Amino acid sequence: MMMHKKDILDFIRRYDENFGLQDNIYYATKAFKTNSVINYLGELKDNDVLDYEEAEQIFELLVKYLRNEADVIWDRDRVMFRMLKGDKANAEAEEN
Repeated sequence: MMMHKKDILDFIRRYDENFGLQDNIYYATKAFKTNSVINYLGELKDNDVLDYEEAEQIFELLVKYLRNEADVIWDRDRVMFRMLKGDKANAEAEEN
């Protein structure tokens, strides 16, 4: 399951206030990490190991990343989110 580039950019545009488009050039500093997380979820789905509650939590944290409330950190085959504002607890999603 791969999302089309346009769909990923639309997702980023919806939540990232720094997203921009000028003269057919996209300014999306969070596109690489966002795309990598979405591809990670796609790989889990393709391998029939996607937990939909986990995927929902990851998308919620991805929105926090786009809103500058969290950071995405990769550790081997795990995606982790470090909260930047408010709650200092780390949120983590591991591959099953």
